[in-house]
Amino acid sequence: IIRAELLQDIYTAYKDKPELNHLFSDKNIQEKIKGTLPGIRNVVSTAVKKGISVTAFASAITYFDALRTEKSPLNLTQAQRDFFGAHTFERTDEEGIFHATWNPIKS
Repeated sequence: IIRAELLQDIYTAYKDKPELNHLFSDKNIQEKIKGTLPGIRNVVSTAVKKGISVTAFASAITYFDALRTEKSPLNLTQAQRDFFGAHTFERTDEEGIFHATWNPIKS
């Protein structure tokens, strides 16, 4: 059985607002995140400097940063998906959905 104070906070967030689109939209959860960010960043950076793998912490902080960053290298993923599977992409300079005719890979 998993027991944690955070589970109660998650339960309360969705109980109070069943229409909540994302857990991070809840004010109580936001306050908890704000309070832990400096510590998590310190743990991750110290571990990386010492060559210690902390994949869960690193993934969590990277996920959080990706959610709050309007423009980032992650937008490149749309282009890669379009190249490999014609999935289309959106642009920041023009409205609409696009597909590019990519040059073939030369070996």
